[in-house]
Amino acid sequence: MASTAKRCDVRPVPAGTGGGRRIVISQGQNWVWLIDARGKVVRQAGIIDNPRYLKPGTYRSGAKCGRAAKIRKNTDGASLYLNNFVRFAPCGIGFHQIPTYKRGGAQIHADWLLGTNAKASHGCIRVSKAMSSYIWSFTTTGTRVVVIR
Repeated sequence: MASTAKRCDVRPVPAGTGGGRRIVISQGQNWVWLIDARGKVVRQAGIIDNPRYLKPGTYRSGAKCGRAAKIRKNTDGASLYLNNFVRFAPCGIGFHQIPTYKRGGAQIHADWLLGTNAKASHGCIRVSKAMSSYIWSFTTTGTRVVVIR
């Protein structure tokens, strides 16, 4: 049975998200794809997001509202780090690793919650530590980010 089971960790890129180099976020699937210039998926993974704050549309990575485009060790202004923060939507919305506590370094929730609706962010796209590193390396100023429901 296991050999015929459909994989849930490899998903096709949703239709209608354009072509070329881009990042695609599906809020309905809680999933993200990094796609190179040839249209090949180079990485994909589950996410935690919050559709209340991030609306469908096409965005570009980079500085917004006078804030830096990338911040290696961002903070929520209180007790959390938002590591590998990459901004792509106004004003404070971006990709980052699951937040970690400044004291002790533990994540606020487990990786296995990524790809589910069991948690919600404050607007950003939470990803695993590994995926946050891939996104950090993949994005340059102006990288297209397509968000669909």
